[in-house]
Amino acid sequence: MKPERVKAWQPLTFGGVTRYGGDWVGRLFFACFIVSIFTASVILWAATRAWFPPIEEAIAHLPAGAEIRGGKLTAPEPVRLAENLFISLSLDPLGEGTPPSLADVQIVLKPDHIRFRSIFGMAKLPYRPEWTVPLGRNDWEPKWSAWKPAIMAYLFCGTIIVLFTNWVALGILYAVPARLLAFIVKRSVSLWGAWKISVAALLPGAILLTVALGVYGLGQIRIAELTLTWAIHFVIGWIFIAGATLRLPRVQKAPKNPFLKEAAENAEPEEEEREEKNPFKSPRARKRK
Repeated sequence: MKPERVKAWQPLTFGGVTRYGGDWVGRLFFACFIVSIFTASVILWAATRAWFPPIEEAIAHLPAGAEIRGGKLTAPEPVRLAENLFISLSLDPLGEGTPPSLADVQIVLKPDHIRFRSIFGMAKLPYRPEWTVPLGRNDWEPKWSAWKPAIMAYLFCGTIIVLFTNWVALGILYAVPARLLAFIVKRSVSLWGAWKISVAALLPGAILLTVALGVYGLGQIRIAELTLTWAIHFVIGWIFIAGATLRLPRVQKAPKNPFLKEAAENAEPEEEEREEKNPFKSPRARKRK
């Protein structure tokens, strides 16, 4: 009689992650779906709180007559459109430079390019000659109002798709090392079970990163701390893979049959005894043997 399978229901402990290795894969996907919904909701909330307000403020402060045409920016004067802890938006049509900003990301429209600056460095996006982009308030307010719901939907659904894709891909990448670790420590698991354990082990780190995103949306941490948390959440995944592997059942060795050795010892004398009783074999042949 087979033992009753223990159902997996939470991925927050080593034992909970281990149970996913032997359970139905649908239960694992359900757990991933719940975590992805949680993460997508927090990201959407953080975006509407941290990024959307300065974008809307910047649109309200766009000067009349500003535009990008023929690879050049035209605007009446330099102006800082909006700024908070997260993002700073400015126009610098004369290339005179803008005051330094304490925001995590600074975006400045220069005479011939857009400049992005953050703790990761600086990048430039040149204007293409064929671009014709009006930058007036009356041009962008209706566009933002029309596209804002779609952007929110894309952000929410896109987060779920990206998370599932990453979890499946990382599970495939981690399954072989996890299976090798199980072999080294003499634990019983298939490659398919190792993949399920690897995916489940990624969920605690994802939850930690989601909490950090919520704290970032509140303005309590900056992008540097958020980036550090992003790096740590991969380490947490490997810790849970190792811990869950050690909770797997040990490889069971087949018990030794004591009668096999005794049968092997008795087989040879019996064979010799039969040969000696063979009347068709000459005494010389038996003696030579």
